[in-house]
Amino acid sequence: MNDAALYVMKKYKEIMIVSLYVDDLVITGNDPQLIEKFKEDMKLKFEMTDLGLLNYFLGMEIIQDVHGIFLSQEKFACNLIEKFGMKERKSVSSPLTPNDKKIKNDEEYGVPTKFRSVLGGLLYLCASRPDLMFASSYLSRYMTAPLMKHYQEVKRVRDIEGYWI
Repeated sequence: MNDAALYVMKKYKEIMIVSLYVDDLVITGNDPQLIEKFKEDMKLKFEMTDLGLLNYFLGMEIIQDVHGIFLSQEKFACNLIEKFGMKERKSVSSPLTPNDKKIKNDEEYGVPTKFRSVLGGLLYLCASRPDLMFASSYLSRYMTAPLMKHYQEVKRVRDIEGYWI
């Protein structure tokens, strides 16, 4: 794979990986001295601030401790709930309405951009919540002209049991 935003340096047993996203660098590797030298060299050529250990990047929380590195999108999910005013909802056991109880509301949903925004957030959450993938992908086929029933289904995906989306 060739990605212009991902750089890997291997030197004997040392490895350093640098990922570039817009104006942010994520640097990791197995040799702290190599990483420090790289950062010093970069500071000589570019205006740069070292923010320390990575803890939040592109909607993903990164928790590092002696047991490993853990990724979470809980903060992103909570911000999504807040943004779309969906705090006071009860949870459901499945992300889509069962076939025998399908919603019959075929009127146009008046705010298609809101539908797209909610669904886009749900699709982004699939990185840490693969259980949302089918429902989110299924509903994405209605992005151009969502109906009221599609918006109700998107809200249902949001309500699936768990830590909430």
